[in-house]
Amino acid sequence: MLPKYRDFFVVIHLNGCFDFARFMRGSEQFFLDLVLEPKKAEILLDKVNDFAIAFLEKCMYHMDGLVDGVFCGDDFGTQRGLIMSPEMWRQYIKPRYKKLVSVVKDYGLKYFHHTCGGVRSIIPDMIEIGFDVLNPIQPLAAGMDCKELSTDFGDTLTFHGAIDEQRTLPSGKPEDVRNEVVERIRTLGKYNGYIVAPSHGFQPDTPIENILALYEAVLGYAF
Repeated sequence: MLPKYRDFFVVIHLNGCFDFARFMRGSEQFFLDLVLEPKKAEILLDKVNDFAIAFLEKCMYHMDGLVDGVFCGDDFGTQRGLIMSPEMWRQYIKPRYKKLVSVVKDYGLKYFHHTCGGVRSIIPDMIEIGFDVLNPIQPLAAGMDCKELSTDFGDTLTFHGAIDEQRTLPSGKPEDVRNEVVERIRTLGKYNGYIVAPSHGFQPDTPIENILALYEAVLGYAF
């Protein structure tokens, strides 16, 4: 397996403790739990987080040396900002991720994290506990201006995404897509690296011409 895939960056996919906990309880009920019954909420968060760690350890038992990183999805943001206060995130979510990421790093792996929305206020916390790559960088979400993110965090964080899937990809012309790709490479790739990708999975209303334009712009860029 290893020689066959050495041209690729191979990742293990994990599910995050926050999303799974609120999916199990229902989002509204889980937010009520955090306020009204925080001890019960923390028990559930720990159970889900410990399961993710156990899954990672099981994978590494069989695949140590065959993978390069861990990709974890857990949405902390909305179009307008964080889904909870920064203080609540730091109290309940951050400690679990500190534990998870420390295990990832013990295996010598890179940590990729997916979170939709405007999460700028907690990016310093993400960097502090060892996040290597942040996905998907929604440029139209609150606080997610690409130039500002690059200036403030580009020396320590790699960005993954940022080609706008809310306006440019579904509604723009192929030339608009190509121009945005070039601008993002020059902006987000200025310091610690940038992985070109849409700011969400390609949606059904995205014209095939615009999808092709994204790939063509990357392949034609003079790195």
